[in-house]
Amino acid sequence: MLSILNGLSSYSPRTVQLPSGIPSWDTEAYARAMARRYPKDEVLDLQARNPSDLRRQLDLIARGEERIIASLALYDKFFLPAEPVIETLVKEPLMEIYRLSRTFRRLFNHWKVVLEKGGAPERWQVLLQEGITLSFQGLPKAEFVFMRGGSGRQQTCYPVKGHDVSNALQILLSQMVWALLQNFNANETECWAGAAEYTNLIMRETAWPFPSLMRYMPLLVLSHCIPPAASVETPPAVTFSTKLYANEHFGKKDITNIVLRWSALTGKGALPRGEMACFAKDEGVAYRELRRYIGATGRLTNRGNRLMAQAAAPMDEKLLASNVRAWVGMSEELRWASGGQKGYVKTRGLTLCRWRHYVDKNGNLTKRGHLLLARAAG
Repeated sequence: MLSILNGLSSYSPRTVQLPSGIPSWDTEAYARAMARRYPKDEVLDLQARNPSDLRRQLDLIARGEERIIASLALYDKFFLPAEPVIETLVKEPLMEIYRLSRTFRRLFNHWKVVLEKGGAPERWQVLLQEGITLSFQGLPKAEFVFMRGGSGRQQTCYPVKGHDVSNALQILLSQMVWALLQNFNANETECWAGAAEYTNLIMRETAWPFPSLMRYMPLLVLSHCIPPAASVETPPAVTFSTKLYANEHFGKKDITNIVLRWSALTGKGALPRGEMACFAKDEGVAYRELRRYIGATGRLTNRGNRLMAQAAAPMDEKLLASNVRAWVGMSEELRWASGGQKGYVKTRGLTLCRWRHYVDKNGNLTKRGHLLLARAAG
């Protein structure tokens, strides 16, 4: 077995107990749950309390992309052919990370959707850093050090304490996430901050062993990727100012307007699927999300028809507040008899998406729900 790239072969992802019942795209709730699982992880706790705007938006955009694609050739999709020894030692660990990490799956699956629509660039090339050569005698005498670049959200990637050396796969994962974010129209600063934040979470999801005990390893870099410096300086207040691949705020109002525009364009006629994909891309919304409201033939689904009916006669705030208040005052028996929250919402002409703004999954008022009732009472 070649000892070259031992930084890759030494890593073996392990199954970790992930928060159940909390979707990974629920940025704050999922991050808090992971932080509670690792109470000594200060960086993870910091990210849970201060998630970047980029992560909030991209989590919403890629929220429907958490599934495992069993037949996915991840390496071949993202990378060009490389040295056989590199391919051998990179493919298997990356697929294990894909299998274990919800966050990495969402990012990569969404990138794959963008790629299939012609919106992503060519594949990347995995190379040894300049000056490093393959040798059958052992590892090259080269170190790569990641250090924390200040305070706040200025961390790069694990390990962040002192001058611990990161292993090769860790560096590659960080750069791969950075490259994925490049395809969502984020600027340089946002990409580095987002890559750091996502990489930290991905490593915890896969029970990443750190700090690394490796002192020497080859440096893998992505072609056309700016190699990270020893200390990456990122402004403490990272704001996401540019537009992502999908809407900056993907909420009910946005999708309602998009479906209305589609209906106005097509009427009741049927159009090829490809035209709907182009329309989704132009509107900056995921094709998968649009298909919830528009069928493959171009006609509205039942959910789309309900959305249009609500848009034509929107429920005013007082009526909404009365429905919320009625739910809060119901006993458990009555709630069960009404079909739970889903049944209750359906009979009152609401969508569960809108209802969740005011009542959580446990049936309790959210902060927005309390404010709604307070406004109605005043």
